[in-house]
Amino acid sequence: DSNSDNYEYEKVNTNTIDKIKIPLIIGILLFAILMILGITLMHVLSPSDEIEESSVNFASMNDNVIEATTTAPEESIEPEEVLDAIVPDLVGKFIELTTEKYADYITLEPEYEYNDDYVEGQIFWQELENGTPFHMGSVMKVKVSLGSAKVTIPDYYGYTVSEYKEMLSSARIDNYLFVEDDSYDYAEPNHIVRLEVNGNEVYAGDVIDNTNGKQLTVYYKPEEIVTTAKLDYEPQEITTTTVADDEPIVTETEPAIEPPAVTEPEPTENNDSSSDENSNPDNSDVQPNENNDDENSDEN
Repeated sequence: DSNSDNYEYEKVNTNTIDKIKIPLIIGILLFAILMILGITLMHVLSPSDEIEESSVNFASMNDNVIEATTTAPEESIEPEEVLDAIVPDLVGKFIELTTEKYADYITLEPEYEYNDDYVEGQIFWQELENGTPFHMGSVMKVKVSLGSAKVTIPDYYGYTVSEYKEMLSSARIDNYLFVEDDSYDYAEPNHIVRLEVNGNEVYAGDVIDNTNGKQLTVYYKPEEIVTTAKLDYEPQEITTTTVADDEPIVTETEPAIEPPAVTEPEPTENNDSSSDENSNPDNSDVQPNENNDDENSDEN
């Protein structure tokens, strides 16, 4: 009986342990999971602790390393501009007069464009609206009209190249080109003979558009070139003297050179005798030529 009682007691204990063991294992697993989640959340929510620990460890490993420290340049703090003026209304005003009027108040930076609604020199746009506060002396962009883009070609007949250039500038035509054309014999040199736009002939009074990029070609007869022959020798300079009528003409004469005087030798005895002989016609040394006289008579 005692053995049977012991067996039943052991059987009851075994069943009890089996019943407690399963919930206990589940509880331990749940606790472990919760611990893991808690530790993970702590690391996520407080990363600075790890950074501090890693920096401490890194500093301990590199105690002998000298760190270079750099200081960032101090940023200059610009004072705020004081808005001490009001932008005036400049639309419709002429740029030259307005620039002079507001020279000490506002600086205008003009941009020129063609505009059909405003005449040449008028302001038709401003960067800041009228009434806007601004700092006195500031720069403001404005757009100035160049007038209508469509212009009329001036007459060219009888005008020279320089004269027609001034006429094109007055007509607000800037895109042009002058080309020589010597096929017009009747035209005068350096005068305009015809006009073209992109190869098509145009005439005075035609309207062209400055914004389409087409160029006005102006043909003129070139001046005649006179060529001179080059001399093979250098011309000699001739000096002329002009004498006034009321001034006396002074002539210089060279002095005459007199011939040297002839001196006769003094008479001597030999000379006297020779002179006497020469003067005596009955000189015995001179013999008549009888033979010659006989020969002359025979010939006669």
